[in-house]
Amino acid sequence: MHIKYLYDKKTGLFYHGWTFEWNYNFGEIFWCRGNSWFTLGILEYIEMFKGSLNPAVKTVILDAYKAQAAALKELQSESGLWHTILDDPYRECAERGLRGILDNIAEDGTVLNVSAGTGIGMNAEHYKNIMILPMAYGQSLTIMALAEALLYE
Repeated sequence: MHIKYLYDKKTGLFYHGWTFEWNYNFGEIFWCRGNSWFTLGILEYIEMFKGSLNPAVKTVILDAYKAQAAALKELQSESGLWHTILDDPYRECAERGLRGILDNIAEDGTVLNVSAGTGIGMNAEHYKNIMILPMAYGQSLTIMALAEALLYE
């Protein structure tokens, strides 16, 4: 369902929301944290089936994942991080991202520079005006990213 309603075939990215009432993606915003949950969870979802997932379904899922990963690589900023709105103008993947994350962890372990809770917005300005501060959202994604990075030391 995520792929059916939120995935944009042209970019390989996922929109933040969908309304069944009006049948569209609100402000057509490619929200960074929303995209990261797909990136993080989809391979675990496939593994959960232990080889029993329908091959055609698996292909569709993996194709979406590969397209998204390629798009994210192109949208990564020089700092190694991504903007709240993924397609804000910038271009320049895993090592830079890790460095960017590590540069934003305070001595006490607080993850800095995380966007606050994000309701679905109708335009890019909504997302650009979200407060940036330490939030649990960033803490949990950071823990997962660092745990994954440890697997590849």
